Amino acid sequence: MEHTPPPFFKTGPSPLTRLLIFSALSLALLIADGRYKHLDAIRQVAAVAIYPLQRLAAAPASLLRGIGDFFSSRAALQEENARLAQENLAGASRTQKAKALEAENAHLRKLLDARERSSGRHTIGVLLEEQLGFDKPRREQLAWLTESALTLLVAMIALPLLM
Repeated sequence: MEHTPPPFFKTGPSPLTRLLIFSALSLALLIADGRYKHLDAIRQVAAVAIYPLQRLAAAPASLLRGIGDFFSSRAALQEENARLAQENLAGASRTQKAKALEAENAHLRKLLDARERSSGRHTIGVLLEEQLGFDKPRREQLAWLTESALTLLVAMIALPLLM
């Protein structure tokens, strides 16, 4: 007679039985790990072993993310470059205007300095020469006399106030 195994071992457990057995086993492992932390070392070893596979699986997503970051940062840099070029242009025009104003100011200062040297002290004398026809030596004498008279007048007014 031929010896054959019982039908349970021949075909294996039914899918429902397998589901119940593996579910009970997983619950038992979850409870044991939660309470006693026995599976920490196994979890760490599994994490080290699976890490290269995780990197390989995540490579397409990280590659697409990197490409997206490249193009978005490139567009942002181009916008910033255009904005900075506009600011540079505006700054250059302001600089050019400032240099023109500085040159004009220097020219005006030079003109004012020349005018002050020639007529700073002789303003009254110049007016008298134009109106009355005084020549230069008389104009200088008149300017000195006018200045002395004004200084004396100020001294006479200020001395009583100071005492």
